[in-house]
Amino acid sequence: MKKVILLTISIICILFLSCKSKINESNKISDQIKRNIQQANFLEDIFSVKILLLNDVPNQRIGEVSGRIKLGKNGEFFFDDLEGGLFKYSKDGVFIKRLKKNGSGPGEYKSIEDFCLNDSNHVFIKNGSSKYVLEYDDNFNFLCSHKIDTFIPITNMIYKNNRFYLYSPAGMQKGLCYIYNEDWELIQRFYEGDEVGLKYARPFLGLSGCFILGDKIVLYQSTRLAFSIYDLNGKFDKEITPNRNFSIPETKVRPFDRNIKINLIEFAYSLTSKLILYEIMNPKSQETWDIIDLEGNIIKKNLKRKNNSGMFANLNNYKFAKLEQVEDRKKRILTQIIIYTLKNHEEK
Repeated sequence: MKKVILLTISIICILFLSCKSKINESNKISDQIKRNIQQANFLEDIFSVKILLLNDVPNQRIGEVSGRIKLGKNGEFFFDDLEGGLFKYSKDGVFIKRLKKNGSGPGEYKSIEDFCLNDSNHVFIKNGSSKYVLEYDDNFNFLCSHKIDTFIPITNMIYKNNRFYLYSPAGMQKGLCYIYNEDWELIQRFYEGDEVGLKYARPFLGLSGCFILGDKIVLYQSTRLAFSIYDLNGKFDKEITPNRNFSIPETKVRPFDRNIKINLIEFAYSLTSKLILYEIMNPKSQETWDIIDLEGNIIKKNLKRKNNSGMFANLNNYKFAKLEQVEDRKKRILTQIIIYTLKNHEEK
């Protein structure tokens, strides 16, 4: 009996030390990332950059791209164009398939508001101006449609931990987030600012967005320079406001007005599941990037990009992508994916 007790205690000690070692290793990686960020002047100092030129396939024209791009479970790239085409390319940039079914019949859609993939690599498309989400397998074979709670246009559609998160600017008011289970039953619906009197609450004055940061939902609006944090069930946690001497205008501002004399958040993303990366547009129309932690502490500000700006897409916590279309010497439009991977995490 004594031996059994000693053996049990030994196993518990080993497990405890193992967990402690993993936590310490995780903290070391996190500290190293922060040191790299603090020493950087450009985003390219933090990320390794790779350009993937997509091969051109006859009769499969890519229109003007939306900027949305998602990663399949085998490393494939999925993205859409403004003509209603959804494309699948291999991780090496080789064309696989295109979906384009404009219409109102089974498996057809009016437009793509956004799309996402689940753990089975099934593709879900929010049909424009409708209450339906269409489901396809990863070869774009139509499976079924799901009726949802709203026809309000959405700007973000995310799958995480067996749940779907749909975000809408909610008719140019405060942001609205819907949470559905895998059977597309509504679990929760909440407005930005629910359960808290937001210090900077204003009607929606510009771009807004939603992303998942580790086990948190983050909502933001461009003119507030503040982030509302919720758990994955939609319960409010806190609001973080970086100290940037930011002032909120008392009068309404027209969305996308470049003449306003305040800073704007252009785009925001998750980084390492613990940091927020976001682009600032200042009153002189100059773009820089800030990185903050979940306490609102600024890890780095005024980072610049060597290449032109524009919308990224989160592929995972360590990897971003940007779709670009360029003209070659023969005046052909070529599509390429610029992949930004956090240095020392290229294998993830």
